[in-house]
Amino acid sequence: MTTASNLTARSRPVECPPAPDGSRSQAPSRGSRERKQPETELPEAALAPLCRARCCVAALLVLAALRCVALHFYAAPTGLAWTAHMLSCAADGIATVGAVPALLKVTIGSCLQHRCLGSLLTLLLTATVCDVAAIGIFIVSSGVRGLIQLMGPIATDEGAPPAVAFIGIWECILVSSISLETALCVA
Repeated sequence: MTTASNLTARSRPVECPPAPDGSRSQAPSRGSRERKQPETELPEAALAPLCRARCCVAALLVLAALRCVALHFYAAPTGLAWTAHMLSCAADGIATVGAVPALLKVTIGSCLQHRCLGSLLTLLLTATVCDVAAIGIFIVSSGVRGLIQLMGPIATDEGAPPAVAFIGIWECILVSSISLETALCVA
């Protein structure tokens, strides 16, 4: 049960402690307060890994564009190889979207304050494991001996000179994907 004295005590404005010049002021009301995030200062040692992580995310975005170009100009893989590429593509997308909040200067303070870096690293590790599984699926689908026999003719058909025709565009995309995601995990 509330009394009249409790109601009046709650409705009074809160006074701030005296200012250095001796005057008293009232605290701002809740509606007028702006929630400003304090700017987070990053240690000097964190700047280089953060730069590498940003480069990895940018390279993953370029890789996604290259996948679209390769899909448009070259014959798409079929069967389990297509499954491997789609798994790798999904892992790249998840890693890129998941890493963006920790890489933007605007949101890095919130990531640190809310302690979501552990979840981010778990997400990146999971995406990297999915990429390793995609390469495993790709190798199992054609076999190691079949993989070596298939790559030469495919690369030659895609326009590579016979002297360097040992890997095709789709294999390059898989290798770059796992390399970039591993680098992002390490960064």
